[in-house]
Amino acid sequence: MPGDKSISHRALILGALSTGDSRVRGILRSADLVSTADVLRALGVSIDGGDSDAVVVHGCGVGGISEPTDSLNAGNSGTT
Repeated sequence: MPGDKSISHRALILGALSTGDSRVRGILRSADLVSTADVLRALGVSIDGGDSDAVVVHGCGVGGISEPTDSLNAGNSGTT
């Protein structure tokens, strides 16, 4: 079954706010999700595996999010 957009966004965001690594499989590939990943990266979160079935989010915890150096562009992602 293909991934769900709503759940995919939340999995990335929750993984970013967690401490340690979160492996997410079956993520839905969409422009909105790319926007979410780009915003998280701009906040200092490392995300690996953009071309594979699984994505690994290296969470930095709630206090580990960095202030962005530029404005954030969430595209059309309402969840982000």
